[in-house]
Amino acid sequence: MGDAANLQVPFAYPPQQPGPPSTRNWYQELLDQPECANDPAKIQEAYEYFRTASLERSIGLFLPTRQTDAEGDISRELPAPQRITPDEALVRYLELQHGGAEGAHEIEELSKEDVNCLVIWTRPDPPTMDLLVDIQRRLSDFVGLDLHLTPKSSLHLSIIELSHRHPVSHLRSVYTYMGDSRLSQLLDIPRNEYNQHQHIARLVNPKLLFDKLGVAISFVPAADDAYTYHHLRNQLHTMALSTGVSIDTCYTAPIAHVTLGRFVGTGFLNGGWGRSGDEGRREDVEKEVMERLVGLIEEINKELESVSWGEFVWEVGRRAALEVQLGYIKFGRRVEEAEIVGEPIGM
Repeated sequence: MGDAANLQVPFAYPPQQPGPPSTRNWYQELLDQPECANDPAKIQEAYEYFRTASLERSIGLFLPTRQTDAEGDISRELPAPQRITPDEALVRYLELQHGGAEGAHEIEELSKEDVNCLVIWTRPDPPTMDLLVDIQRRLSDFVGLDLHLTPKSSLHLSIIELSHRHPVSHLRSVYTYMGDSRLSQLLDIPRNEYNQHQHIARLVNPKLLFDKLGVAISFVPAADDAYTYHHLRNQLHTMALSTGVSIDTCYTAPIAHVTLGRFVGTGFLNGGWGRSGDEGRREDVEKEVMERLVGLIEEINKELESVSWGEFVWEVGRRAALEVQLGYIKFGRRVEEAEIVGEPIGM
């Protein structure tokens, strides 16, 4: 009983759910939560809890037998396993990119739909980029063309969203309201924090995550810094609110991730079985392939934990500046297409 009493429940903080435009600051609320009390270790704990729960949930959905084995209950009926779902929006977008003038026109028409965003991003620094590209290679070796890898030039970390899922005309009005000068000040926060206080937001402990749509690599804020990546997100959000703009209440969570690839097909799941043959056998093959994919992700995560944890550090803003992106950016975009790019802290 004493051991049970000494077990410490990790600090978790619920994500912000989508809603109407608001002046709420979810980032500050996490810092002010009494159990957190602005403690960097607790901030890291919240990010770690969220991504670990996400990974465990995905594994349980794709391999329900694992969940049953862990619970020791073999009497209840197993749920149907979740299946890889090609990202239809990405499939269509890729088709349009190769559709000549007609495809270009349809892409332009997306600017009138509620699918565009106004965000602040940054890019992986060279060592982080090397890590990401190597993991992409390993995933591609297994999945093949059914996983569309995010192009190297489009890999990014989305730090905060300023306006979410609107026509470009609406985003332009928000952009104009905030103004180039204030937006540039937002992008200067990492450099100013470093120059004035020697603060820099560090991300550590890479870990792969996946769901039915794709694969991402996640990070957590360093626990030994008074100023963390979450503080940077909070500063950006606070300064944005100070312009008087109401920010769309989009889904916001304690997570820092870069999307490595999205599924555009499921052919790899049949393991060469093809379309013919016994349906039951095909399901068995798909399960075997899915177990191997999950095994690969777990293998990479074990390697990351043994090799990179304690060594890997991504200093946000050090070598790659923050930038403002506006438009249909769901699948990434080159830095050259940004509205504004700040100045990196530098070496």
